[in-house]
Amino acid sequence: MKIRHNLDIEKEMRNKNEFWKYWEISEEIAKRLSPLIVNKYKDKLNRLGGTLDTTWNLQLPSILYCLNGKLKGKKILDLGCGSYPTTDGMFMSWQPWLCRALLEIESKPIGIDIGNLSFEEFEHYQLDLTKPDALDFLPDKSIDLANASQLVNSPFLFRYCRKLGYGEINLLETLTPQLERIIRPEGVLIYSDDRFI
Repeated sequence: MKIRHNLDIEKEMRNKNEFWKYWEISEEIAKRLSPLIVNKYKDKLNRLGGTLDTTWNLQLPSILYCLNGKLKGKKILDLGCGSYPTTDGMFMSWQPWLCRALLEIESKPIGIDIGNLSFEEFEHYQLDLTKPDALDFLPDKSIDLANASQLVNSPFLFRYCRKLGYGEINLLETLTPQLERIIRPEGVLIYSDDRFI
């Protein structure tokens, strides 16, 4: 298993002149899926007075690149995928938009969040990822790619850990042994944080 920061993947794609190729594929997917997703989830959008968050689309170029452009049938684990209602009750972007989109394009998303996912159609689990055995239920070498977008430095995660008296926790360090077991040898963990350089 490889552990890759999203910005490092983007840099590699640019060096290989493949960034725009995957960006255009993800834009096409978003253009095709956004109306479908808005229609499917309009009740949730209307209740919260929000609109579809399209930032899920920004995660796709790196995911596509790491999976050689093949999403159909791939098991993609989205760690801290977001929930409905959102964990903090405020931000639409923290809903599981990526898992919803992946389901529509016939990937096999597995969403994990500490918030409520009971209304979702994709495979999902509500659990605490700060526990060293949180992913024990997943079979060995069953995941093609794991995605942890903005999870490792999540403000909600820091507040949650302080509230429970955990102090500072290095979530990437906690998750790595579990992910090494469940991600296929050729698989990848993509993570991002607030690093912009």
